[in-house]
Amino acid sequence: MRKKTLLTGLFGLSLLTGVLVGCKKGGNEDQYEDGKLMISFRNLYFDDYTVGDDYLKEIEKKFEIKVSTSAYSWSDWNTQVNSAVMGGELDDVFHANIDAYNFASYYKYWADNDIIKPLPDDLSKWPYLKAMIDNTTNIDSLKVNGGHLYGIPIAKNTTDYSTKFSPFTYVFRPVAAVDI
Repeated sequence: MRKKTLLTGLFGLSLLTGVLVGCKKGGNEDQYEDGKLMISFRNLYFDDYTVGDDYLKEIEKKFEIKVSTSAYSWSDWNTQVNSAVMGGELDDVFHANIDAYNFASYYKYWADNDIIKPLPDDLSKWPYLKAMIDNTTNIDSLKVNGGHLYGIPIAKNTTDYSTKFSPFTYVFRPVAAVDI
């Protein structure tokens, strides 16, 4: 079960990497290592993750980037995300718990206050991401500010996208990392 969850997270990570690399422009304090763009990822699952993993190497090779990973703790996840938001210390990609009870106080607030930016309206460059979003049954519930989607939901089932996304494993893109 834990391995399946990790693989689902990595699938989302690779989709999000394509969007980030495709949208990122200069002038926003990009970090580089050995001439490659550094992208930081933080989620709940990287605590068991080894940096030498073949999946991560493939993502780095495909997008010509370097990835830095870190993890939130299960018990302090919401607090850690909110502290990062309030302190302006967000990773380029981060996990957040966006469920009905905290939707307006987190996700909508971040979108309304330009803490995160929407995904491009035209996702044709990323056919797998487009297919996942087009076929996730409750994706419209995450669209705000004129129908914009501000992150990539991780589907509960990567072989059948016609199921609901998991708000528990929702991934965001912060303003600091992306200039669309």
